[in-house]
Amino acid sequence: MYMKKTVIVLLLVLISINTACSSDSNDENMINTNKEIDLEETIASQDSNMEVTSFEPLSRSDYAFMTSKNGQVIIDKIDEMVPAFMDIISVKKEIDEKNIIIYLELRELPQNVTIHQSAIKHNMVEYSWRINFDTNRDNSINHDTTIDHHFYWKDNQEELIVAIDDPIISTIVWQHQVTTGHFVTDVSFNINNNTMIFQVEKGDFEELQDIDEDTPFYVMTEHNSGEYYLYQMLPRKSEY
Repeated sequence: MYMKKTVIVLLLVLISINTACSSDSNDENMINTNKEIDLEETIASQDSNMEVTSFEPLSRSDYAFMTSKNGQVIIDKIDEMVPAFMDIISVKKEIDEKNIIIYLELRELPQNVTIHQSAIKHNMVEYSWRINFDTNRDNSINHDTTIDHHFYWKDNQEELIVAIDDPIISTIVWQHQVTTGHFVTDVSFNINNNTMIFQVEKGDFEELQDIDEDTPFYVMTEHNSGEYYLYQMLPRKSEY
């Protein structure tokens, strides 16, 4: 009889231990499951935060200008509403009687971009990184000179992946007034890490002679995908 009681007790103890282990295992699985759900929720949240919303086109009154001294670094805040290759981090210029040099730092520059995007259906700028100088100093875009690294979509072309500094993406000086404009000269263009470097010799170009250290200017980046239009400006006259 004593042996039977001992066996029964031992069996009850074993059953209790197994039940406890099973419970612990279930608790552990529940914790892991909760962690996986939290991670999925986090990823979903990040994806929703990255949703791209097209900006409204700019009007002529939306532009503002700034001035800076040679070598002065103007720093902008990080803006996650636009892709990293559009997000202006800083700008610096060096202007003398012979040369104009602009250093435009972006949050991150890819090695390649896609041009002739299939979603675009008519002629428009696909990419642009530019500096506009208010050469007649009237605080408007009625008469200014632009140094621009840009690409315009062209009809009947297949999508193409090119280096961001490929010559197919033009880098030029353009002078314009309200509804007219003309090409001035090509620009030397290089990339150092995430900084675009524009250098142009003034030479005998009349359009460049009035640009000096104190000429008001603004910086702008643009991107059209065919599904959305985005831009960033420095300085900002108003938020998007």
